[in-house]
Amino acid sequence: MNLEFTNEEKELARVARKALAGRDTLASARAALDGDAPPDLWELAVQLGWPGVLVTSDEETGGTLLPGLAAAMLLHIECGRALASTGLPGHAAVLAAFARHARHDTVTALWEELVAGTARGVFLPAVPGSRDGHPTMQVDERPCAPRGELPAAAGAGRDIEVTGRAAMVPGVTEDATLLVPVRCADGTAGAALVDGQASGVKITTGRRYDMTTSTGSVDFEAAPATMLPLTGGDLRRAWDVMQVLLSAEALGVCEATLDMGVDYAKRRRAFGRPIGTFQAIKHQLTDVYRQAENVRSLLCFSAVSAGTDEFSLACSCARLAADRAAESATRACLAVHGAIGVTWEHDAHLYFRRAESARLLLGGQEVAAGHIVGESHRLAIAAESREGT
Repeated sequence: MNLEFTNEEKELARVARKALAGRDTLASARAALDGDAPPDLWELAVQLGWPGVLVTSDEETGGTLLPGLAAAMLLHIECGRALASTGLPGHAAVLAAFARHARHDTVTALWEELVAGTARGVFLPAVPGSRDGHPTMQVDERPCAPRGELPAAAGAGRDIEVTGRAAMVPGVTEDATLLVPVRCADGTAGAALVDGQASGVKITTGRRYDMTTSTGSVDFEAAPATMLPLTGGDLRRAWDVMQVLLSAEALGVCEATLDMGVDYAKRRRAFGRPIGTFQAIKHQLTDVYRQAENVRSLLCFSAVSAGTDEFSLACSCARLAADRAAESATRACLAVHGAIGVTWEHDAHLYFRRAESARLLLGGQEVAAGHIVGESHRLAIAAESREGT
């Protein structure tokens, strides 16, 4: 099995790094803390063709299943390094959910708009689960403790109404098209499409602690919606893809803060020599490197397992490891820089804010760890069943 990235994927990452550097995203984040409008790089993403990186427009398949996942990972690593706010993880999750249904009459037109970036998709986080053998979802209502109920779907056929609420929705904007997991009359999970500007939809956004991560809440009150032909598996794939892309951004945070710490450890001198020669500094930076490489390996595992039974497990493992690594990396960066690291003028605190806020999205480490246990158990049972037959 070849785990090397292609030249095209590497070129995408190179172009992304250059483009984001030209936008001076760190300066924009700092200005936002001082009262300026928070940065949103969606338009840049559209100009460079990033919204459709995850999928392909292959005419025969109508969108094969996640062929661009590795490229999307590399792109999001660069976004994490630059603390860029693009809204791409939620958009990619919508595409992942639609991937098997790109030619369905309710999806085809929107699919083309999403790939081109003329429409902006947002996935309302919902925790995949099961009940009585039927796929279900729960709204990610509270950070790290998603226990809310799905919005309820009322009506029959394609045209329905949605009532309910979802909080901590990453990248939500009023001009977005919302993919909403809903609770059907029989208690199972379904999926509805809602226009963010439709009547009965109230979107409240805000950025406080971290100006580079946009989240919001969405309230539905008999909002007009279109029922979609998606299954529980499609919604689960959307969740998994969003998890793995958030993991890639966290790896970018790790890489940036590790580079920052190593560079400072080489330049800063104490007792007549660089502080990087002291074990207390070397051990911290080495441990960050170890954790970052672990995350990178898990991201590769996610890319090669797309479309297999192990994909969901791989994505949850990557998310759990990435959140821990990003937190460790940003704290180590602050420690290595000493007093200068906690000053307002230094960039280290911007990465720390990003790591602390991003780890609350999609249920955070608690939900990722729970999925690892559940998926490992499911795969073990399936393996035993195959051996028995």
